[in-house]
Amino acid sequence: ITIIMMIAFRSIKLGLIALIPNVTPVIVAGGLMGSLGAPLEFVTITMGPIILGLAVDDTIHFINQFKVEYLNTKIYDISVLKSFKCVGNALIQTTAIICIIFSAFLISKMNNMVYMGLCTIIALIAALIADLFVTTILINKFKPFGKNNNIVKAGS
Repeated sequence: ITIIMMIAFRSIKLGLIALIPNVTPVIVAGGLMGSLGAPLEFVTITMGPIILGLAVDDTIHFINQFKVEYLNTKIYDISVLKSFKCVGNALIQTTAIICIIFSAFLISKMNNMVYMGLCTIIALIAALIADLFVTTILINKFKPFGKNNNIVKAGS
């Protein structure tokens, strides 16, 4: 996934930054499965690609929007705010809808379906948090699009 992200973003730095929010939900789901004692079987393993697919999609949307905003403003702080306004709400809404859909699994009489539903919901929330906050912190720290054009002071 990291190599594909590097190619898609045409940047090694952005590909590595995108790695973190995409691995986080899988680690969270695996940790939760381990702590719940959920067995690794077909149904519970199926959630891995689902989680990765949704996490990658959200990461691509957020980073692409951030890049568009940065190219317009050349200021990271303003780009973050504009990206949140543009795609942040959509990412939150789609994650909420998908979590509601997976909550139907929680009332199943089959334990593996309950595990799948619970782990997927928690992992998708972790993916959203990682995309909105961790990705932003990493982009601001490593400045993959270049240096700030100028610094925005408080009250500006």
